[in-house]
Amino acid sequence: MGYDLAVIFVIGLTGPFVIFFAPIIILKYCRKANCYNIAVVASTVLVVGIQLIVISRSLSPSTEATNTTINAWLCVIGQKYFGNLFLGHHLPYRFSPWLMFGLLVAFQAYVVLQCAGDARNRRLIIVFTYVQLAILLATFYKFRPYPEALIPPGNGPRYFYVPYVMAAWSLIICLAPGRTRNRLIIGLLLAAMVTSSLISKFHSKPFRDYDWSRFSGFIGKADNLTIPINPPGWEINIQTKHLD
Repeated sequence: MGYDLAVIFVIGLTGPFVIFFAPIIILKYCRKANCYNIAVVASTVLVVGIQLIVISRSLSPSTEATNTTINAWLCVIGQKYFGNLFLGHHLPYRFSPWLMFGLLVAFQAYVVLQCAGDARNRRLIIVFTYVQLAILLATFYKFRPYPEALIPPGNGPRYFYVPYVMAAWSLIICLAPGRTRNRLIIGLLLAAMVTSSLISKFHSKPFRDYDWSRFSGFIGKADNLTIPINPPGWEINIQTKHLD
């Protein structure tokens, strides 16, 4: 038991993801009351509490959401997350982010309805959806000051990889026999996923070369140095302080 509890503490204290997975752990180990299960639940609650304290102390004063911020998040959710999954890296950005967001909602509702009558598949869909939400919410929290950084298709693909896999698995388990029309729709959606990956060539567009080697040579020499970096429009400001 000591080894298992140590693993919970080590993994739980490495990042805030334990907050999202805690409900699954607690539900699993609360079904039967024994010393081991109580220890696991208590350890999980403890590390979640520590993470919440750390996060609460690191929060900056909240700012009022603007239309620009809301539109940026719609672009991330609709165009980047849903659009890049099914339509490649260019086509989604030709459509309204509201339209892409609406299609995402329709897609998720369709998947849930397909598994509504199957208890086993319903549980799997709940787990897949929960994992997607956990990772996406953690990503959104990390990028809350600058959501625009996630919008370009080549930016931050690692944050969306696991949710994409969960979406694909959700479709695969919906391929129930005896439903010709539904199997056709799901087959088309899976084909769209594969096509999107193929036309994206499994990698992002190369970033622009801003000649970092030349600019870095001025670090410590120039009093006020501005170095352009990727993504386009970003820059680093370095001010050199001279000791008297």
